[in-house]
Amino acid sequence: LDSSITKQQRDYVLTIQESSEAMLTLLNDILDFERIQRGKVELEDISFDLHRMIQGVVTLMSGHAAEKGITLSARMDDDLPKYVKGDPTRLRQVLLNLMGNAIKFTDNGGVTLLVKNMDQGEEQEQSNHTKASGRHLIYFAVQDTGIGIPSEAKKNLFTPFAQANSTIARKFGGSGLGLAISKGLIETMGSTVNINSKEGLTLAQLEAGE
Repeated sequence: LDSSITKQQRDYVLTIQESSEAMLTLLNDILDFERIQRGKVELEDISFDLHRMIQGVVTLMSGHAAEKGITLSARMDDDLPKYVKGDPTRLRQVLLNLMGNAIKFTDNGGVTLLVKNMDQGEEQEQSNHTKASGRHLIYFAVQDTGIGIPSEAKKNLFTPFAQANSTIARKFGGSGLGLAISKGLIETMGSTVNINSKEGLTLAQLEAGE
């Protein structure tokens, strides 16, 4: 690409490059999924700046959102702990996957990464336990104003190689492994991942329980 080539040759080389990157991504996904299936995922337990990691994820995905003309932001609780221990690389991988999907399926409005400190309020009893053990209960949510997911598709959403339907697979592409990997990583971390979506409803309607 840095050499003197014609426009047609440049197009060919760019196509090869994009195909190679797509193949590498798929290969890494398959290897990740295989490790998760065998229970061979090794998680780091290191101290990291949670606020910085969250802002880094938003910054990294902001270009994709800008290309589609949608907003991208993060909302963090004021009392969210700044430094925590865990695996920032794997947590970042999950958030990037969820936000990437949200951006992919959102054409109007925006995507928000919501991070809450659950060591309070309704979770007080659990909070006392987490504080006693030196642990924090943190809730991550990726909210979007996208196309929504049909009820019948939800049960297969975290199934390997599955897409909501064949039309979405053709239009948006993807290996169908990202959500399965994210689910496996989150469960390996000792937590859970869920979805709240309904096809055709806006985020405001969904939050209002319509």
